[in-house]
Amino acid sequence: HDITSLLKDSEMFNSPEHFLRSTCGRLPNSVSTKQKCNIPLGIILQPLAPLPADIEPVRECNHGAVGSIVRCAKCKTYINPFVQWEANGRRWNCNLCGASQATTDAYFYNLDETGKRADRFQRPELCKGVVEYIAPGEYMVRPPQPPVFMFVIDVSYTAVVTGMLDAVVASIKETIQSGQMPGRMQMGVITFDTSVHFYNLNSNLSQPQMLVVSDLEDLFLPL
Repeated sequence: HDITSLLKDSEMFNSPEHFLRSTCGRLPNSVSTKQKCNIPLGIILQPLAPLPADIEPVRECNHGAVGSIVRCAKCKTYINPFVQWEANGRRWNCNLCGASQATTDAYFYNLDETGKRADRFQRPELCKGVVEYIAPGEYMVRPPQPPVFMFVIDVSYTAVVTGMLDAVVASIKETIQSGQMPGRMQMGVITFDTSVHFYNLNSNLSQPQMLVVSDLEDLFLPL
């Protein structure tokens, strides 16, 4: 029963795969194993991906009643199903940085016999891997900024000979020319192989300027 409950909670608490998916289903448990398998790890992130027909809609999360969106005071992680509660719910520990902090009176609720919030299934941020936050007024101190699209493209020899680079560039070009992109957007391009290449796309230039950063241990923005 405990295993069944754990698996059910894990499926509910984590992001569905159409929003966030790892290229590797099982992670190496040590550095030596990682070095032996030599498999690169990547994450495919699509925060606004269309919902499959069999998936419930993303639930909204409005913290207006508690004053503000509840986040870790140290690292700004959003409250989520994996934080640890203590002092009967009066304090919680961030699951990413470990910082302990007080629960505000407006957000307080008692814990059940398992040490978890008794109201967790009534609060989407405590039982769902994906929620849609309704931004409070403090998040609107300036007008909405234009969306920014940063294309990070693999230009290594393998990417070229397999045709992946051509496919990526063609897809980006088709999307831009299709008129589907927002009108007031900003766009940037980064390419990489054994070094990282940044591009100055200033409209005043006669042609784009490429700047190469070879130090991958201490990357910096050359623009």
